[in-house]
Amino acid sequence: MLTDFMNWPDQGVGDVQQFLPLNAAGGSTPSWHTWRKPRGCSFVFLFGVSGGAGGGFGFTRTAGNPGGGGGGGGPGAAVATMIPALFLPDILYVAVGFGGTPGNSGNETLISVQPNNSTNGFFILNITGGGFGGIGSAGAAGSGGGVGASTTARLGTFGPLVTGAGPVGASGGAQTGAVGANVAYLAGTNGFVCGGAGGAGSTGTDFAGGNQTSPSTAYYPTINGGSGAGAAGAPGIKLPDQFIFTGGSGGASNNSGVGGAGGAGALGCGGGGGGAGATGGAGGRGGDGIVIIASI
Repeated sequence: MLTDFMNWPDQGVGDVQQFLPLNAAGGSTPSWHTWRKPRGCSFVFLFGVSGGAGGGFGFTRTAGNPGGGGGGGGPGAAVATMIPALFLPDILYVAVGFGGTPGNSGNETLISVQPNNSTNGFFILNITGGGFGGIGSAGAAGSGGGVGASTTARLGTFGPLVTGAGPVGASGGAQTGAVGANVAYLAGTNGFVCGGAGGAGSTGTDFAGGNQTSPSTAYYPTINGGSGAGAAGAPGIKLPDQFIFTGGSGGASNNSGVGGAGGAGALGCGGGGGGAGATGGAGGRGGDGIVIIASI
């Protein structure tokens, strides 16, 4: 399905197509888009991002008892390659991974020569989703989820394969009571996507969720976590006019009520962790993946 999701201007010479997930099944039973090679093109650029993972739940416990915050979900991986058109078939099949629901991994993104996700020999790009954020407990904070990865694919060897690893999901706040850990969203070798921030932990005092922080607030905003008993984290954003996305911030803890939910991740990013509470807050949903195919 061709979309204008990124609101790009007219590309002039060449062909640019963008693909988003088709249904929520994702991963094990993907639905496939069809891409047809334009006549007369010489090179094809393929860029894919897998689904970000959901943040972990904050711990549910009786007021005054220890409870850890949920960990932030890990980001999907971003992978790109440029392949001479003569090495590609006339039709490619594209399955784009959905983001993970709270406490679940992101789904894989595939570009394949057949609409089949079980045979690695078919794949041009095979990108696994981000790892889920851990659930807080009475004895520990939830751990942050790891970044997705790219599996080497057969036809991908005909061009340079560039992969990126963005900041992983952050851990939740300690069960003794602490703010959720922050994520520096432009850190690492992948400037496109990042993990979610951690949810807050609590024994009695309420703490804030973790933030999405930037290297320079003069140019890039900080996305604050929930602040105040049971306040929800904020969703991730796309930075204006840039191909940079952020994860969700973390939910605040709530000693005697429902912990704050983590914010949802933007494209390919992890959801924030939920805050601990009398009922633990839910993690935020991970951001969906994307595929962009450009030919010249």
